[in-house]
Amino acid sequence: RKAVEKAKGLLMKHKDINEDDAYQSLRKMAMDKNKRIVDVAESVINAFELLE
Repeated sequence: RKAVEKAKGLLMKHKDINEDDAYQSLRKMAMDKNKRIVDVAESVINAFELLE
């Protein structure tokens, strides 16, 4: 759950979107890749950490 919140925050900041849109982006990615939302969130966090 904490990972989802952190990933939403990163997406909101990077894409200049609101919290609902960030959550929907994570949810869509999870559904498209047939993964759990928490797994997608962790992937997003890892990607941002690599770019820092």
